Amino acid sequence: MSRDPLRRDHSADHYYRQEPDTNEKARGAYSLLRGFLFVFGAMIILACAFTVSSSMTARPGPAIEEADFPLLFRAIDRRLKESYIDLGRVDPQPLLRKAFTAIEFAADEIYIEDSDLQNPYIPVHIGDKTTVFTLKDGMSRSDGVELLEKVFTFLSVYYSGEKSLNDIRYSAANGYLSGVDPHTLVFTPKRFEEFEVQIRGEIFGVGMLVGTDETGKLQVKQVLKNTPAQKAGFKRDDYISKINEESTVNMTVQEAVEKIRGKRNTGIVLTVKRKGGKDNKEIITKAITVKRDRVEIKSVESKLIEDWNLEGEGPWKGGVGFVHANNFDRNTYKSLRRNLEELRKSNGGKPLAGLILDLRNNSGGLLSQAISMADTFLKKGEIVGTAYKKKNPEYRYATASNTEARYPMILLADEASASAAEIVIGALQKNNRAIVIGTRTFGKGSVQQLQQLPNGAQLKITVSEYLLPGKISIQETGVVPDILAEPATLRKDIKDLFPNESTMTERDYEAHLVSRYKTKEEPSFSLKYLARESEEEEEDTTDRERFISGDLQPEKDPLVKIALKVLESANKPFDPATVLEARKDSFENLSTIFYGDIVEKLSRLKIDWSAPPPAEATAAEPGLDLAISHEFTSEASTDKEDPVPINMLVVTASVTNKGKSAVHQLKGISRSDSSMLREKEFLFGKVEPGATISRDVKIRLPYFPRAQDSIFSLDLSDSRDKVISTGSERLKIKGRQRPAFSYTATLENAEEKNLKRLEENTEARLALRITNSGKGPVHKGIAVLRNKSGKRIFLKKGRVEFRNLEPGKTADILFEFDTRPAEDPEKDEGSYEFGLTIFDDYSNQSLQQTLSIHKPGSKGGDFPNGKEIAAPEIELSVVDDKSGKPVLVTSAKEAELHATVRSSSDEFSAWVTNLPLAKRFQRPDKIFFDRSRGKKELPFKSRIQLREGLNFVSVYAKSANGIESARSVLIRRVK
Repeated sequence: MSRDPLRRDHSADHYYRQEPDTNEKARGAYSLLRGFLFVFGAMIILACAFTVSSSMTARPGPAIEEADFPLLFRAIDRRLKESYIDLGRVDPQPLLRKAFTAIEFAADEIYIEDSDLQNPYIPVHIGDKTTVFTLKDGMSRSDGVELLEKVFTFLSVYYSGEKSLNDIRYSAANGYLSGVDPHTLVFTPKRFEEFEVQIRGEIFGVGMLVGTDETGKLQVKQVLKNTPAQKAGFKRDDYISKINEESTVNMTVQEAVEKIRGKRNTGIVLTVKRKGGKDNKEIITKAITVKRDRVEIKSVESKLIEDWNLEGEGPWKGGVGFVHANNFDRNTYKSLRRNLEELRKSNGGKPLAGLILDLRNNSGGLLSQAISMADTFLKKGEIVGTAYKKKNPEYRYATASNTEARYPMILLADEASASAAEIVIGALQKNNRAIVIGTRTFGKGSVQQLQQLPNGAQLKITVSEYLLPGKISIQETGVVPDILAEPATLRKDIKDLFPNESTMTERDYEAHLVSRYKTKEEPSFSLKYLARESEEEEEDTTDRERFISGDLQPEKDPLVKIALKVLESANKPFDPATVLEARKDSFENLSTIFYGDIVEKLSRLKIDWSAPPPAEATAAEPGLDLAISHEFTSEASTDKEDPVPINMLVVTASVTNKGKSAVHQLKGISRSDSSMLREKEFLFGKVEPGATISRDVKIRLPYFPRAQDSIFSLDLSDSRDKVISTGSERLKIKGRQRPAFSYTATLENAEEKNLKRLEENTEARLALRITNSGKGPVHKGIAVLRNKSGKRIFLKKGRVEFRNLEPGKTADILFEFDTRPAEDPEKDEGSYEFGLTIFDDYSNQSLQQTLSIHKPGSKGGDFPNGKEIAAPEIELSVVDDKSGKPVLVTSAKEAELHATVRSSSDEFSAWVTNLPLAKRFQRPDKIFFDRSRGKKELPFKSRIQLREGLNFVSVYAKSANGIESARSVLIRRVK
């Protein structure tokens, strides 16, 4: 199970504070970059971390992660009281429930009964021991701290699990804080030490982008210019087979990064395999020695756009500069200045005719760099204000020195423009220096501060919020563009013309802050444009790779094309407010032109999207009949490497116009409890009287869908955007039987002689016979053996694929590796550790286990050659109280889970969770836990409280050797 929810965190906006004296409340002024690595997919740039200012030297001493710190909650509460921006948000009772949920998910054997929000009595179970705690009405923060300490006093007596009690305590603290706001949290001493090493700049890299190919092999994806990697001769698509003398077989990208990084001017040998020789068909192996050094990751890239105004419209002539800022690191301002100078040189030394500053997908960074960037284009005025609790905002102001000429300026923004990027966008917009085009930004306006706790942990706490000029808050609302430009994707298989809720922003977080400076703003103009078609892009080059390589292509970007059209309307001297007011007709015409492109594209797709004549725009409500049907189909895969047919759900909506006049721009937008059925667009267009138009939407289903019974609703609206009709269809998706795995293993030497233990300097093999013990087929099985003993193991063959394994059938695979002596015999643990994973790429069913193979003379048993290893089996159903039958839909607020767990071992545990899917960021609720107590079968029943909408009920089982299995069912509660 995943213990910690994934959070997107724009944590650029925090800074250090020294351990404060009781009479001192000095505030630091430094923001830390969100991260120094570019991460996308499985790719990470190997580069140095940035250096923090020397004034930030107050650091904790060496931290011991294992040291118990019972006073953690008191220390956190003290910081909240001193610094938190709005102490009224710290309501102990709901926050304690979040802490309880975090505790029980940190350790399987802890079960806390807190599902009933009306019940103040909270039983805490561990093994056969139970005690009850009470959540009193009107609890104070100190009451909450005392209660948490009592819970951990109870756990300290009876808990004996693998995870340390202190780790569970940190989980509880972060569960508690997650209800305060999304960005306040605590770093353990170990996590913070790792983070601090990075930001001090003590780790250096070689300057290349690495990832994995489709088979999991470590591969060079990009070599950065003027870096040690380029000078040493690394090439794109090189396969890295060894790091020093350690095999990279099944090494994760993160593990490789940690091994390649190190101290400055130290060497490392990377062995690569690449094509070469005659006709480039040979595989050449080459060991390359490279020295680690500081690698500057560029955060700014630029290009001059010359042929933008062929008709010579407007007073501005010459090239337009395009600048893309990817983030705000310590080099952003210098890089911006350098790029602006290069743009002027490319423009023949002449002033620029305009600048397009692209801050899309910029998640923020250093506040100081954002202020410097905004100051580059401003001679005077407020840049950003900081509002602490119960205090007036403190503003930073622009200076007149080194200000760029006042050429026309356009800012590009989207929902992923956040934090420091929003400060730049807002400052230039509110100071009437630039026109903002795009969509509303992310909306993170809160400021976090890192405060040291007594044991070396660090609390990242929200202490203030940023304000734009004029006391306008970014928080939750974001920056509203002057010209709202929304992309439309229109293809035969996908139609996305209208806004949806799939993009996450700050206001979607459950506990986001609401600013006391919140204001409501609207764009001056709105338009829709055709998004760039994917087929226009090079298949093997991502936008991020183009940024890294400098191969920007702004001319192909539709939003840049819109920006260039706006620049044609720029006055001289440039005044954005005047342009927006005086050029209304021009911008409305521009909106019509781009919308015409959409209408034309829809026409090519056989959809008449013409607007109604003025006389019909206020016609009476149309009479429409709506019929919805569906069918389940499969389509052949077009991917030769992925030949399994694709499961499809085809929903057909048919509309008949029963009225006397045509209906224009008719559309249907779907609603459903199920996320995969939500916000599907049916574009009917113009429907003449008496005519019937049908539209299909294809929805790709998982290869192994879960059984569910859902309602698919469709809201019809016309050109007036008013819902005029609604229809529904019940969709029963049948679940598909899934595979399961068991295996037997034999440990052998190179002569195929069975081994019970492993000696040093042995050529060894691990032979597995894998059985599909489930009821569904394995389409693409993969077995992976990962080295967890460092240089003492050299993996030669650690990944094997097997396909089309039917239920009951077996597949034989072989892993190969060598054992090596420990570098320090005194630290030899006496065993070799491996991680074994067997999984099916289609159903996501897996078996995972840690293997310990002992050396002769060491403690521990012999390797269990030939013993069958399998995960526990689970049967489950949810039974309706009235009918006594298994159901997928019920109107009852409660139902009963019936489950049975079977295992080949008489030592296993089982637990149940329920996750309501109606809200984002909801944590599963653990509602049952039990042990087998010496039996190989555990039948049980458990009451389930059902929330309205879909409830994801899961049963987990875990054997004594750590193998876990799970089965789930979707239950929909209707009104």
